[in-house]
Amino acid sequence: MQNELSKLQVLGETLTQHGTAIVLALIILISGLKIAKWIHYSLDRRMKRLHPKNKTASLMCNSLYIIIVAITIMGTAVELGAQP
Repeated sequence: MQNELSKLQVLGETLTQHGTAIVLALIILISGLKIAKWIHYSLDRRMKRLHPKNKTASLMCNSLYIIIVAITIMGTAVELGAQP
């Protein structure tokens, strides 16, 4: 019982020290992923309307989505304390 109580105290201290950074990192991650999904969806829809049989347009949309997700993950990692 005492061991579990000490673990909860350590967890509470950790959340007190790093809680705002964790919340901000989660906000960055969630909003970045939603923005990436929105950009991918709107760009893909427009490209399919302009060039319905062009596979390069779909590849470009997917590549842009992956780049935005990678930037979002890097931003989240930097917020959590990783070196840029």
